[in-house]
Amino acid sequence: KRGVPVDPSSVTITKSKTNRYYASFVVESIPKTTESSGSIGIDLGLTHFATLSNGTKIDNPRYFIKYQKKLRRAQQNFSRKQKGSKNKSKAGHYVAKIHEKISNSRNDFIHKTTTDLVNKYKVIGIETLKPRNMVKNRNLSKAISDVAWGKFKETLLQKVVATTDSTLVFMDTF
Repeated sequence: KRGVPVDPSSVTITKSKTNRYYASFVVESIPKTTESSGSIGIDLGLTHFATLSNGTKIDNPRYFIKYQKKLRRAQQNFSRKQKGSKNKSKAGHYVAKIHEKISNSRNDFIHKTTTDLVNKYKVIGIETLKPRNMVKNRNLSKAISDVAWGKFKETLLQKVVATTDSTLVFMDTF
């Protein structure tokens, strides 16, 4: 629907499990400069997705918890179907659509949040967490996985690198 700003060097077409097609274009990009100023520290959490050093709190959207009941019913329905039947494949397709909805919602939230932070602040400090180790806690593993701190840090780093005048600082917590 929308055009590509420059001629792509390559195009990759992928098909998701829900039969949606996605086109990825490889283009040469020019680093973007933003009118950011100041610095901010980010404390990641479960109650609030992030608390900024200026006191601003970003709410945790909890996408998996929001769709958990619907997903459970769809998976139960899927498991009841006879192996190899057309109805089982339809039920599996429906489960995949719910998973894709959760993933797309989470990615949209992360992209909007990181873009906002990079555009507002010149220096961004973020604590170094190891979600892989934290997920071993059986009581908090679902909430930690749902909040997607790793994806957030990865996306934030990519956007900081893409801009010429922003810096990302990783801080250890003590």
